[in-house]
Amino acid sequence: MIIDFHTHSFPESISKRVMSTLSGSVNLNPFTDGTYLGLRRSMVLAGVDVSVVLPIATTKEQTKTINKVALEKNRDFSETGILSFGSVHPDNKDYRTILKDLKEQGVKGIKVHPVFQNVPIDDTRFMDLIYEASAQGFVIVTHAGNDISYPGRDEASIHRIDRMLTEVKPDKMVLAHMGGFGEWAEVADILNKHRVYIDTSFSLLKPDYSDEKHVWKEEKVRISRDIAIDIIRAVGTNRILFGSDSPWLSQRDSIKVLSDYFRGDGLSKVLGINAKMLLGI
Repeated sequence: MIIDFHTHSFPESISKRVMSTLSGSVNLNPFTDGTYLGLRRSMVLAGVDVSVVLPIATTKEQTKTINKVALEKNRDFSETGILSFGSVHPDNKDYRTILKDLKEQGVKGIKVHPVFQNVPIDDTRFMDLIYEASAQGFVIVTHAGNDISYPGRDEASIHRIDRMLTEVKPDKMVLAHMGGFGEWAEVADILNKHRVYIDTSFSLLKPDYSDEKHVWKEEKVRISRDIAIDIIRAVGTNRILFGSDSPWLSQRDSIKVLSDYFRGDGLSKVLGINAKMLLGI
């Protein structure tokens, strides 16, 4: 079983507008149209059995709608293979109730993005939310490191994440983008201190930029092989999850590049065994 632990999709009613805004802000040529149907077609082409969709409530007012869509999509999981997480904004004062409701509806995890949600991950609001989500048994995926949409922002910096992990000690925490996008030289030392998972999304492949002049330098948007291997050794193959970041990178190409870093049982674990155990599916 191949499980892509890091994808994004949007309802057809808003996908065209959202994709245009997002792709324009980072000068990326996406590999799908950003719809659930587009993701399903990509899955068939790549041989992916399950795609985990990671929505983000960028304001507290969006939380209810985003979670409603997630629940609707999960009803079709047995047919589509698309499994949506929920999202909670750290400004949702009723976060305990929101998490309880999601749990009762069978949602496996939540996605947070400190940069998009405009709250540092070591802020007490986020730490309280993450503590409660962990206590209720959720998988928690966070954007980790820099974000190419907002250069210079540090809400999800690896050092802030380190402080949060030290304080909260969540059970099922996943740091996206090989543990810290653009801060990879510092990731291995921090991962040695904490028992967390990482995903491989948007790190091992070079993105398809529409305008190379307006993106970060190459060394900041693609991890070097040596540093990637250091991170893999630090976290161990039992806690690495395949992620493509579809629609921004090709699922098929993201799978192919894994063979440059993993072999045999290690590759099988990264492609699906680890995620299957973490999700309990």
